[in-house]
Amino acid sequence: MTTTSADSANTVHRLSSNDSQKVELLSDQDVRYIVERKLRGNNFNIVNSSMVSVDNTNGYLGQYYNIRVTVKLDDSSTKMLNFFAKTLPPAESPQYAFILRYDTFNKEIFIYTDVIRRMGVGKGFKWLAECYLCKRDSVIVLENAKLEGYVIQDKLVPFDESHCLWTIKALSNFHSRSLILEEKLRRTGRTILDLYGHLMEEVLFTKDELSRKIASASVDAIFVLIDLVDELNDREKETLKKRVNSWASVFPNLLKPSSKYRNVICHRDLWANNIMFKHDSNGSPLGCYLIDFQMVRYCPPAMDVVFSLYLITDRATRNRLFDSLLKVYHETLKQALVEEGLDVEECLSWLSFRDSCYEARNIAMFFTLMNLQLMLMPTEAAEDFMGSPDDFERVLYGDKRPDLIRSQYEKVEPYRNRIKENIIEVFELLSDRPSSI
Repeated sequence: MTTTSADSANTVHRLSSNDSQKVELLSDQDVRYIVERKLRGNNFNIVNSSMVSVDNTNGYLGQYYNIRVTVKLDDSSTKMLNFFAKTLPPAESPQYAFILRYDTFNKEIFIYTDVIRRMGVGKGFKWLAECYLCKRDSVIVLENAKLEGYVIQDKLVPFDESHCLWTIKALSNFHSRSLILEEKLRRTGRTILDLYGHLMEEVLFTKDELSRKIASASVDAIFVLIDLVDELNDREKETLKKRVNSWASVFPNLLKPSSKYRNVICHRDLWANNIMFKHDSNGSPLGCYLIDFQMVRYCPPAMDVVFSLYLITDRATRNRLFDSLLKVYHETLKQALVEEGLDVEECLSWLSFRDSCYEARNIAMFFTLMNLQLMLMPTEAAEDFMGSPDDFERVLYGDKRPDLIRSQYEKVEPYRNRIKENIIEVFELLSDRPSSI
């Protein structure tokens, strides 16, 4: 931990990876700017500030810090302010190479500093954390949502109905801002792709060498998992492996913007670790934040809605709530659009949205099959492989993933249950013929 005092020398530092030198993340001017935005004024003096590393594996593509700033106000009282900072991962890590290749950190900065400011957040409940400062290739400073009572759910526990409802409403509010912005742009002959096309490129599933290695490691692990599912016989397992190969070979093409359905800015990475909830004294949610905007795409809203439901629920809950959650999404969207004088049936009709969601289920099933194996990796195992650059690289791109996945499947029952359920659903329902929406 590093600490600074007084306005004249309140630079906040973090130690570099080898701890032999300090690399400045936030200057004294940066800290003052953050506090000015938080307090909505400049009548204060900074007494001291500190930046402390948060040790967890919730984030695969960054390092996290808590920032504390003590200020003296006009009335001579003091106040402690708390913020949350996200920085690039260590330079020697495979995550760092991944971020540099796809520029995902700066992509998220642009989402906060340009896209969301241009879209606005609407009049409904607050669906994202406040952003106070971004510095390219360096740091993102946000509201410390955890200290405001927001928490991330246990990723191994499927969401119940109330958490699904809040997630879907937050997602609908986010999508509504994209629709509203694009309706305004259309009046000037422009679209969201004209403004932000460079931000909407696919990151994970592309045809470049790195993405092919990641996809290949995923498929290898899927084959290992299929062999572990006792409910399938040998013939069924071979049939399923062929189906997986046919989908994997064309999957990047299935994630492109639709020519049939309306497209919006989609989060495209809404799993348990990227959704935060605030709860009342009974444990019921009363607020929801969407976090981590490094994978945004321009595609039908159904991709976000259905992908998320497959990643956060079990099969029984999903089947029971699917239609009602689609209705909640569309009604929430309708309310947001009405506030801007827009007709939801003209922007995204109920029938079009419903049909697109049903068509997206196959793609969501396969997306879940490719991603859940690492998303749900138990914390202890994730800490082990993320702590070693060599191990992380071999898990993400190379030959170590199948063995790791097998060991966790055999040892951790909640992990095994979710993965097995996904595999059996893919076997029972996934079409042999991949198709986009």
